[in-house]
Amino acid sequence: DGEPESVWLKRVLQDSKQQGKDAADLGTQIHAAVQGFYEGRKESRFPHHVESCRTAIKTVFGDRNWICEKSFAHEMGFCGKCDMLNTDGEGIILDIKTKDFTDASKPLWYDEHLLQLAAYREGLGVPGARCANVFVSRTNPDLAIIHEWTEDDLKRGWAMFQHLLNYWQLKNNHE
Repeated sequence: DGEPESVWLKRVLQDSKQQGKDAADLGTQIHAAVQGFYEGRKESRFPHHVESCRTAIKTVFGDRNWICEKSFAHEMGFCGKCDMLNTDGEGIILDIKTKDFTDASKPLWYDEHLLQLAAYREGLGVPGARCANVFVSRTNPDLAIIHEWTEDDLKRGWAMFQHLLNYWQLKNNHE
C-alpha cells in the first residue's frame, strides 16, 4: 500500500529478470547433470531429470556410446560444440534443451533448433547423421521428449544456415 507505481514497475521488472536468470541457471545445472551421467559421473541433485532424459534417449536410439561436448571448426567459418554425438553408422547428434513444460503433446521445437543441428552435422563431418533435440522439463522432472528432425528438414535447415552465415559474413566483412 502506498507504493508509487514507478517503484512497483521497477520491482516487477527486476523480479522478471531474476526469474529468467533462475530458470536459465536451473537449466544449466540439469544439462550438466545429464551430460555428467553420460560421462560416467553420478548426479544426486537431479536424478529424475537425468533418468527421464536417459529413458527417452534409450527408447528412441537404443543403447549407444555417446561422446559429450564434441567441438569443431568448419572451413566455411563457423564452429560449435554438440551436446552428444554417436558415430556408429551414419551417426546421431543430440542437442539437449531444458524448458518449462508439462504437456508433451505441444511442439517445443523451432527452426533455430533445426539450423543448429544441421550446421553441427556438417561441421562435425557427419552429413548423413540423424539429428534430434531432447527437451527436458524443468517443471516436471519425469518428463523428457525427443524431436527427431527429418532428412528433408535437415537439408532445408542446412540451406537456411548457409544463407544466414553468408549474410553474417558479408555484413561483418568476415572472410
